[in-house]
Amino acid sequence: SNMRQGDLDKLKALATCNRCSDKFDHHCVWLNTCVAGANYHYFIVSSLLLLLFMGMSSYHNVKKEALSIMFVLINSIVMVSLIILMYWHIYFYFRGITTYTHIQFTKEKRAKQ
Repeated sequence: SNMRQGDLDKLKALATCNRCSDKFDHHCVWLNTCVAGANYHYFIVSSLLLLLFMGMSSYHNVKKEALSIMFVLINSIVMVSLIILMYWHIYFYFRGITTYTHIQFTKEKRAKQ
């Protein structure tokens, strides 16, 4: 195909959100929008701030001994999930790829096996 990867990413974003996005990364169901070049840093910063807020609220509640076991369990699961999410995005950033291109590459690799 004569299309560049950036063109394919834009087409994917257009199909998902009905708008063209530069450097499409993924469609976030939690934010109900495409995460792409223009808002990618907001996605990362908001995820890190959420992680920081959750850590601080857990610390504050533990310090006051006002925590229930359920709160600790749920908060821990969400924090671990966010840490894994951040790990993947840092990994993708340094590899120079997007979530979408990683998924496509993985699908193609599996199809060849």
